[in-house]
Amino acid sequence: MAILPEELALHLMRFTAIDGEWLVAVDNVKQTQGHDNLLLHLILEQQIDEEQFLSRKLGLVLPAAVAFDPETSAQIIDQIREWLERGEGDGFLDLVPHG
Repeated sequence: MAILPEELALHLMRFTAIDGEWLVAVDNVKQTQGHDNLLLHLILEQQIDEEQFLSRKLGLVLPAAVAFDPETSAQIIDQIREWLERGEGDGFLDLVPHG
């Protein structure tokens, strides 16, 4: 069953990092083989001025149950913010508990 980006709590959320405000757009959603986790392709956008945007891509894997819960979105956003502030460019973030 296909999952639409609009179904996820993260889609179109905004957050503030040390360098300004960012928008999280869920571009693509895939279920992992066991259907317990989701692989998201996120586009993080920051408006520089009226015509220019800074854009970074982030692959994110997280438990499916967490992805649909608006209450856990703040924790996910915090982890995305930390990733964003640690470096530049595109990347990948694994939020699935291992062990």
